[in-house]
Amino acid sequence: MTIGYSEFINQLEQAGYNTTNLNTARGEADFSDYGNALSPELQAMITDSFDCPEDYALQEQIAALYGNKSNLHRSDFLAACRAAGFEVNVEYVKSSYIPDNKADGRYDTDISSAHIGVYTISDGKGGQITIADANGNGALEIEELFMNQILQGVAVDVESLAASKENGAAWTGSAQGPSGNNSLFGDNTTVTETKAEEAEEEVSQSDFDSAVEDYLSQGYSMETATASAAADLDADGMTYTGSMEELAAENEEQATTQATQKSFNTAVNEYLQQGKTMEEAIELAKKDLGVDMDYTGIEQEAA
Repeated sequence: MTIGYSEFINQLEQAGYNTTNLNTARGEADFSDYGNALSPELQAMITDSFDCPEDYALQEQIAALYGNKSNLHRSDFLAACRAAGFEVNVEYVKSSYIPDNKADGRYDTDISSAHIGVYTISDGKGGQITIADANGNGALEIEELFMNQILQGVAVDVESLAASKENGAAWTGSAQGPSGNNSLFGDNTTVTETKAEEAEEEVSQSDFDSAVEDYLSQGYSMETATASAAADLDADGMTYTGSMEELAAENEEQATTQATQKSFNTAVNEYLQQGKTMEEAIELAKKDLGVDMDYTGIEQEAA
């Protein structure tokens, strides 16, 4: 018997997990939308990776790392999994997807195409699963961890999941857990820098370039995209060698234009609050900033 998406979310919450807050009144996409927008090949990578009981046990252990959070930034997710002793491989796979509605603010289900992060996690005991950053926002929501069951309409084992949460240890964002607290590492246990380095896998140039292109496709500048990819993949010092410089230049230009437009609108509003007419405020703002722009803001009432 299959279950619907809302029932699936209820089961996660019954197990004690916080799920993503969605603006359903405005039609924000949910993770069923995000999952079903993925390419058939990527959907199969996710669902086919769950083929034994050990996979579901691993899934529950990873869920416990979330604690009371509904999502983990990709760098925190990587750090938490590796600190817990899991091996994580990251690749960037080109797929259809719906861009994160919270980020773009459009609340639509328009499908785009980009390289999105795909994570394969192994516990070394027979468990190995694949999950994807289905909405391409640089974080992994709890729903994305359970995307295999969302796609297949399969219920979670609420009692087992709740027990994993109770017995597990949430990621604290720290490499060392103080004795006596519910840290990821337990009492009097530290993770040395050497061990963390050994857990890291060498990042290939193609993986790094794909990560940069993922950010570029979302509108980031080359500088920001490169820095973000380096942080995500623990690849300090790597440089981009791909062929999307033209898009990066367009992003830079657009960002500059948007910043200038924002400054122009702010200047107009300041003159309006001083009692100037709209026409006067626009002309004064043009003169101040040395631009020829139209006002696109929300008119502020005069003070």
